[in-house]
Amino acid sequence: MECYINPKLSKRKLLGFLELLISENTDPHALTMHKDGELMLKIGIPPYSTDDKRQLFSLSKSFTSTAIGIAYDKGLLRLDEKMIDIFPDKLPDVISENLAKMTVHDVMTMASGHDSCTLPYISKSEDGIKAFFEREVKHLPGSTFRYNSGATYMLSAIITRRTGMSMLEFLYENFFRALDILPQMWQTSGGYPINEGGIGLFLSCEDVEKWGLVYLNNGMYNSKRILSEEWVRLATSNWVSTASNGAPNWASGYGYQIWQNAKDGFRADGAFGQFCTVLPKDKIVFSMLAESTNTNKYFEDMLAFASDFEAESEEDIDIEGEIKKLYEPLSSSEQVHKGYYKLNDNSIGFTHLALNYKDENLVLSFVDKEKIQTLTAGNGEWIENSLTGPCLKPTLINLTPDSRTDTMRFAASYTATKDSITLAVRILNACHSGVWEFSFSEHSVEIAISYRTGGIHKNTNLLKGTLI
Repeated sequence: MECYINPKLSKRKLLGFLELLISENTDPHALTMHKDGELMLKIGIPPYSTDDKRQLFSLSKSFTSTAIGIAYDKGLLRLDEKMIDIFPDKLPDVISENLAKMTVHDVMTMASGHDSCTLPYISKSEDGIKAFFEREVKHLPGSTFRYNSGATYMLSAIITRRTGMSMLEFLYENFFRALDILPQMWQTSGGYPINEGGIGLFLSCEDVEKWGLVYLNNGMYNSKRILSEEWVRLATSNWVSTASNGAPNWASGYGYQIWQNAKDGFRADGAFGQFCTVLPKDKIVFSMLAESTNTNKYFEDMLAFASDFEAESEEDIDIEGEIKKLYEPLSSSEQVHKGYYKLNDNSIGFTHLALNYKDENLVLSFVDKEKIQTLTAGNGEWIENSLTGPCLKPTLINLTPDSRTDTMRFAASYTATKDSITLAVRILNACHSGVWEFSFSEHSVEIAISYRTGGIHKNTNLLKGTLI
């Protein structure tokens, strides 16, 4: 278990913070915090780790902004450039007045003029750039904030158009290497090897923290200039009103793919509670990856802890032991279900399932047309596994291709009764947790798959099989 707690930080307050989050429907997974350049906190709550490379959802956008910033610093683009001038070969036959006025700056600030997100059309298109330009630009660019992951895709496309590299390659050459960051991947979409931009980046909690440190320190990292001070100022400025956008921390303005906090600072922000917040007044960077169904309250709790974490007296708390208890794995004395089942057609492509036991652990082998994949669920312990196939992980269904093949890395434990097996699943390369519930009759099995957050593709949530 990873657990570093600076002596200046209160173990009691930390434990109270973690328990409060869980009571309010947020499961914290990994968190790191710096203050005044000093590491205050680095914790991966088992079975999670601060160096798990995982899906960041819209936190990816702030790295896309960074790529644009590096290109800006290098003189590869201007913020006042018209989008139609960058992609003259991808335009519709009729160019509307609003489309003609759209600039890079407008796209950066989620004020492209579109009335809704364009990424669903891009992700299902063979030419994502054309699909973006074909959507109606209903509002005057620059006048109206509309959250639009497709606009961020276009920023990625700009990097590829101007550099000949994917944005992942460009950032690796100009940003990631300098910070000792090694991304796992940045997914592509829209018929080209163009990174999705608005989503799709896989990094760790530690990696995300480094992004925050660069912006806190006005573009510097380990005494090396990474971004210009001008760019940091531009990117973190409040360019567009989000006043009609709900809770205060989402209604306090937007910079260049960076949210403005209500009281102080700014943040990179992804679905279900992926955060890196920068608080310049207090010289704090706080990064936390979690699974939340209550992100408004979670973020407020995070800010409250960041403002009051100091140790007041010596504390006799077994903090590691208490943290290990937060997600205790399932355990079972029953080991009655064994067999080989032929599965009905399903979106994942699994054709057969074998169940067995080894050393009190549950062993499941899933067969498809080209491979057999085996996972082991621990009895009273988390055991790490991976499965590869389409439609395995929950996702942002309307934003991503329907049949994307992916690898799900996860920890599993189980409990059993005479009629069922409950498999607890905590995905390590995304934020989601859930259960696979196996219900047995004399000659059949039904596997009901459910997750706390995210969507499941059709014909995936219930698998049926017959004993053979």
